[in-house]
Amino acid sequence: MPKYHKRPIVIEAAQIPTSANAGQWAVFHDFLRLPQTTLDLRPTDDGGYDVTTLEGVMHANPGDWLICGIAGEIYPCYSCNPPGPPRKT
Repeated sequence: MPKYHKRPIVIEAAQIPTSANAGQWAVFHDFLRLPQTTLDLRPTDDGGYDVTTLEGVMHANPGDWLICGIAGEIYPCYSCNPPGPPRKT
């Protein structure tokens, strides 16, 4: 069977703040203002967000990451999934 190599790409991501830390919220709000993003994000009663993705609506909780894909789409990356949060470059 042939083998293929998938190249890593650099992405933009921000973690949904878990506290009232002003620095965390500033970074998160800057991410939400990225010009290339297609953003449909609705706050929920539990402090998280419903994110409309190409696959449908997904829920993201505080502590999860929102990632901007190569086409500008936003999708959540759950903080409990290995290998952990996206690595900063």
